[in-house]
Amino acid sequence: MEVITPVDLKEFTMNEGGVVYGPAATPDQFLMLPPATPIDNVFMASNWNQHGMGPGHLNGYKAARMILDREGIE
Repeated sequence: MEVITPVDLKEFTMNEGGVVYGPAATPDQFLMLPPATPIDNVFMASNWNQHGMGPGHLNGYKAARMILDREGIE
């Protein structure tokens, strides 16, 4: 069995305090960051966009869909 502690997570991911799920699930942080950025061709897709691992997958889909839509690909 392998065990990963918050200290390990902080070291491996550089996440503040070794958190794994993203920001606190408070109303003001729940919908934090959109996938689009002001930098051309840079999109964000992670559990930090919205809280949790499930939304992390959804954010990947949203970012991919934005790119495909921009390129005219269904």
